[in-house]
Amino acid sequence: MTDPLPNTARWAGLVIGVLALCISGYQLFHLPLWSYWPIPFFLGLWLTYIFLTRWKYVQETAHISRASLTGLLLYLAFPDPGITPLVFVAFVPLFLVTRDLYGRPNEGRRVFFYAFHAFYLWNALSTFWVMNTAFVAGLTAIGLNSFFMAGVYWLAFQTQKRLTGGVLPWLVIPAYWTAFEWLHLHWDLAWPWLNLGNYFAAHPAWVQWYSYTGAFGGAVWVWVVNILVYVLWTTRGQENQRSFWKTATWLVVMLIAPLIISIVQYNRYEETGKPIHVAVVQPNFEPHYDKFNIPDAEQLERFLRLSRSVLTDTTDYLIFPETSFGPYPSNFLDDQPVIDSLQALVNVHPRLHLLTGLSSYMMYTAENKPPGDFDQYGDKFVAQENSAWQFTANEPPSKYLKSIFVPGAELFPFKRFLPFLRPIVKKLGGAMGDWGQQEHPTAFHGQSSNVGPVICYESIFGQYDIGYVLDGAQWLAVMTNDGWWDNTPGHRQHAALARLRAVELRKDVVRSANMGWCSYINQRGDIQVVNAYGEEAAAQQTIHVNDTITYYARIGDFLARIALLISGLAAIVAITAKYRRKEQT
Repeated sequence: MTDPLPNTARWAGLVIGVLALCISGYQLFHLPLWSYWPIPFFLGLWLTYIFLTRWKYVQETAHISRASLTGLLLYLAFPDPGITPLVFVAFVPLFLVTRDLYGRPNEGRRVFFYAFHAFYLWNALSTFWVMNTAFVAGLTAIGLNSFFMAGVYWLAFQTQKRLTGGVLPWLVIPAYWTAFEWLHLHWDLAWPWLNLGNYFAAHPAWVQWYSYTGAFGGAVWVWVVNILVYVLWTTRGQENQRSFWKTATWLVVMLIAPLIISIVQYNRYEETGKPIHVAVVQPNFEPHYDKFNIPDAEQLERFLRLSRSVLTDTTDYLIFPETSFGPYPSNFLDDQPVIDSLQALVNVHPRLHLLTGLSSYMMYTAENKPPGDFDQYGDKFVAQENSAWQFTANEPPSKYLKSIFVPGAELFPFKRFLPFLRPIVKKLGGAMGDWGQQEHPTAFHGQSSNVGPVICYESIFGQYDIGYVLDGAQWLAVMTNDGWWDNTPGHRQHAALARLRAVELRKDVVRSANMGWCSYINQRGDIQVVNAYGEEAAAQQTIHVNDTITYYARIGDFLARIALLISGLAAIVAITAKYRRKEQT
């Protein structure tokens, strides 16, 4: 037991927290673009809270230090900074805190606090840039995600302490966490950015077996190694060293074997499919203040100038970013001069397919309105759309609707159950009305290939992106507007995560990103970046398109389904054990 900290330490921490909160809050209020200022805001907010109301937990310096170390390691291991090996030991300090709290007064409450502390640091340092999109989106992502993670960890702790013997107790935290990550892909608060399998986006050569397991295979790998490191650490120095060396052997095998298998796959893999030529454009319109205030005709001139600098007679595809033009009515698209110009461009290049994101909308009457909470103007209902369109020579355009939305910034979660929050969400810049969307992803079919039109946030949902392939997509085109996050790690992380989709599906991925990185990603996950952030650019490269259906594309997130099964089994056994103990007493 360490000596308690003096009150001067409390006041010093409180002063630092308040100063950080005030200075960063002032900057957020006055600066047009926030860049890295959300970091001191989030940290100042948390420091102020814990030094003001949770001082007794802060005084347990060993626990707060270890929990802080877990948060810091998880941040450092995530793509950008990208010191990936740290993820294999990141949870060990928090495991040690949990071990020390077992059987002590208020153990559950204290486990939750230290877990929340660790995960808040992780979220705030890794994804602070979400606040640059909208204030409410940042609060939603950081605060709620930390709470959910801590809740899952607490629930695993409560379950595990009721289980004795065998392997099941060791499966609880990996199973519960993986089940949570699966849920985080399928509900209104979907925010899988920090799913553990995403940690290898900076090094796809390490996880070539994602074509079999998907990103959940990486999550299982992380948990297995962390648990083995923890067991090794806690058994060191014991008289019977047999257990120590057995654990050490398993640790080496579980750490090295997946890596060796992947490196062999990486070196042996060859690009499959026929070559086509794909061009991308980065028009570089700042989205907060410039993009949606510049006349479309002026924007079109830049798009056409950049496009003509790279187009040739052999170009098969030209890709523009998300929401490049608009808003336009989808059912009256032919009346728009910009659309006429885009159609004219492809008409003089009969081989060319032009993919572009549009801000669009559909008008409905009360009789033909689909289900949803759409904005009403008189007797008309308007469904806003974040859409992708394919234009080809002498053919009507094809349309795809973005169907996965960022909580807070684009989606008001559970608004049917929380209508009283609408004024607050609107005041803070959050989304209000429903978007037009489609039931499942669809591919654009063309002369030279079929392409999956992936819009922004959809590129981090592996199971969803399988739908493009099952509809015939031979490669993926990611259209995104990465300028919302300013020049922070957000756009670099976003580009890195697309590398995992390339490996999972063995499809080339091409990204056209306003403000961010336009890039070409091959089927091994190797990335070639075209431009720096905020640099106007256009480029053309050869990619390969194929009809490969990987094992992962056929079976989906099977590891998550296994985790759900184990979670249910563990919960049943734990509840049964609890009631048996009550009967015995």
